Amino acid sequence: MKMYAALALAALAFSACSKDSPAGRIAEGVDKSVQEGQLRSQKWVSTECSTAGLAWTALGASSSNVIMDFQGGGVVRTLQYFSSGDCNQANLIGQVAYTGTADVSTETSFDKDARVLDLNYTTGPVTVTIATDEARDRLNSALVPSCGINDWAVGQGRNIPLEKIGGLDCPLSKPAQMFDVFKTDGQTLFFGDSSGAQNGSTPELRPTSLDTAHGYRKM
Repeated sequence: MKMYAALALAALAFSACSKDSPAGRIAEGVDKSVQEGQLRSQKWVSTECSTAGLAWTALGASSSNVIMDFQGGGVVRTLQYFSSGDCNQANLIGQVAYTGTADVSTETSFDKDARVLDLNYTTGPVTVTIATDEARDRLNSALVPSCGINDWAVGQGRNIPLEKIGGLDCPLSKPAQMFDVFKTDGQTLFFGDSSGAQNGSTPELRPTSLDTAHGYRKM
């Protein structure tokens, strides 16, 4: 009898921890809430300082980084550009902010602590802000592409019409949807590795591993 009782208890414990059981579904929801809670209402800055793109080099930029700001169901992805090579905030010359939505859902198949994340920037706005007189003057001249705007002012964000983006006169990255994954321990955030075929451009091409070489730290 004792053996049967032990087996029954073991079966009950397994059932309680199963994902299909009420307790299992609650535990899965808690795990999702923990990951989502650590992502939301937070700003994250890329740990890597990258070389500025050609368009911003023409404005005097040498380096750039990325800030991800998650608030509620929204997200703002801001690309910052600096005149120095070390992403020093004191040398900021301008930024581009992509505003969109962020939806967190189920755990991934490759890591129970990682979550599926869908980002959609296609509805905009895309806002460019210039931080220095030199960058402003170059944009207001005929020397560099200026997205059809010739009255730029320092500190004044300008929303760029989505139909202009990507043309020769407005060489910004077009806003897109990203089908991604993420994982955070509350201090460090990693997105999916989109460097290969699984580039996140469609749900079927969602990354199947994390990019642990390029993280974000909580600000």
